[in-house]
Amino acid sequence: AYVRGGSWSTAGVNGFLLENTGNVPVNVSINATQNSTNIINGTNPQFRYQVRVPTGNSTACEAGTQSSQTEFLGRTSRQGVCNIFNYTAQRDSIRIDINITIPDDALLGSKNITIEFNACDISSSNCQA
Repeated sequence: AYVRGGSWSTAGVNGFLLENTGNVPVNVSINATQNSTNIINGTNPQFRYQVRVPTGNSTACEAGTQSSQTEFLGRTSRQGVCNIFNYTAQRDSIRIDINITIPDDALLGSKNITIEFNACDISSSNCQA
């Protein structure tokens, strides 16, 4: 889905659906291979994500979510999305929406971006959100 010449809206837009179908709570993080300046450039480019919790899953992230639009920082910066992501039924889903705003003076040409999600068992000593 896309919005042309408009503003951020989640009406009718479905982002990435993440569901913890495992049997342990996890921390979930996200990162992208580029940030808005590197991939889009121009005046006020945006490359952001926002976490939404689907109806009926209000406690999916027991330690809360990053619910405002957050700018991707680039490859080297993993950003926390959901701490203590529940695995029990009706508490195991979150949605990640992506907002890409391309200004009129953006760099021309094809662009490639990879978005990665990472989930780790919260009991692991190496687990970072």
